[in-house]
Amino acid sequence: MKRRCWLHQFNTFPYTRTHRHFALFMEMRLGKNLVVIRRVALYKPLSKRQGIKVLVVCPSSAFLGWSDDLKLEGIRPNYLTGSRAERLEVLGDNDANWFLINKEGWKYLPEIADPSYINWDVVCVDESTCIRNPQAKITKFFLKNFRDVPHRIILTGTPNPESHLEFWSQMAFLDGGFLGCKNYWDFRAKYFEPEPFGFGWVPKPGTLSLINVALKKRCYILKRTDAGVEKHVVPEKRVIEMPKHIRELYDKIENEYAISDTVSTKWAITKHTWLRQLCCGFCEDKLVWDAKVQELKELLTGELAGEQVVVWFPFNPPLFECEHQLREAKISCAVIWGGVEVQQRMEITRQFRLKNYRVLLIQVAVGDGGQGLDLSCCDTAIYYGEPDSRLHSDQSKDRIIKADKDTSLLHIFLMAKNTVDEDVHEALAEKRSNSNMATRLKELAMKRRAS
Repeated sequence: MKRRCWLHQFNTFPYTRTHRHFALFMEMRLGKNLVVIRRVALYKPLSKRQGIKVLVVCPSSAFLGWSDDLKLEGIRPNYLTGSRAERLEVLGDNDANWFLINKEGWKYLPEIADPSYINWDVVCVDESTCIRNPQAKITKFFLKNFRDVPHRIILTGTPNPESHLEFWSQMAFLDGGFLGCKNYWDFRAKYFEPEPFGFGWVPKPGTLSLINVALKKRCYILKRTDAGVEKHVVPEKRVIEMPKHIRELYDKIENEYAISDTVSTKWAITKHTWLRQLCCGFCEDKLVWDAKVQELKELLTGELAGEQVVVWFPFNPPLFECEHQLREAKISCAVIWGGVEVQQRMEITRQFRLKNYRVLLIQVAVGDGGQGLDLSCCDTAIYYGEPDSRLHSDQSKDRIIKADKDTSLLHIFLMAKNTVDEDVHEALAEKRSNSNMATRLKELAMKRRAS
């Protein structure tokens, strides 16, 4: 028996029926996948003999979500992964209909854009922000190809994490341009102007209104609050005091751009990274204090005993240290980081959802904040250190949300007192974009030192 659509999913169909190519800008956990699957089922294939041919381009971490949704609809997913020979073999399977490829897969299998290999009925780009940069090779590939595909689809909940300029490439994938501009540079010149003091571009007067009106006419936009499924989030800070010798090292890095007499830098970004790593307990990849590790263990064996928890890390060394210490404490856990293959990530996530692990430790940059990972089996996320990217922050928080859950959600932030940890948390709370995060962090650091 097939699943019933939620009301907000059902309400998307009048829009999808009136647009040959469509964009679902729906926030995470609102069930975009099911809308696409049900809509595609109503399309007439180019070849009745072969049936509908669908290509879904998505982050590797989204494979499991798509796979589960397709299987629940009685559809067998096919993965364009592995060696080039294995990918070509899957692509040539005449009995296959739905194909999943990660957003880097086009590099190893450019044949996906060659009609002599396969004629697609549908190409769907999930998390379409992967083609938001007009100068990126992936963007050029997808804008150049697939123009004759009968149905093109883009999906994301955050289409413009940095700037309204990012809409052009995504809309151009659907329509060949946006707001009358067939070229990104024309779009920028017509609707934007250079910042007075900086290197970015800001909208000209009236531009935001024009963009918003155009998007409302062309795209389906839905937030969780509008869908009636917004969750109550309980944020909790756990502030940890640095011991004297670590504070002295922190101050040396912050003020002198140096770890020691022999290790120094002139770059602010390097200093920032050193400070962030030190807040996680590490200096030059060596553990120098373990207060956050101990705080995490106390939480998992005390207030959160028996609960499933996701823990997010900005760097790998603290992730591996926590894995080691949790295993020693007999706390069942699994890890996902860049060295874990796609199929392994899918299986680890599946086992976590089956409650075979209590704790899932994840490097936040993997899959852009865990894009596509459904971790809604738990209600608690712990941030060992928050990401510098607003996009990663927002997407990681959305991993434990599910539209049909009524429980409140708990976000716990482990922060070293009077450090860059607090600066990052405040800048993210202000909804700063990546483009001005660095400036705001500098302001907050100066304010913190002055106080």
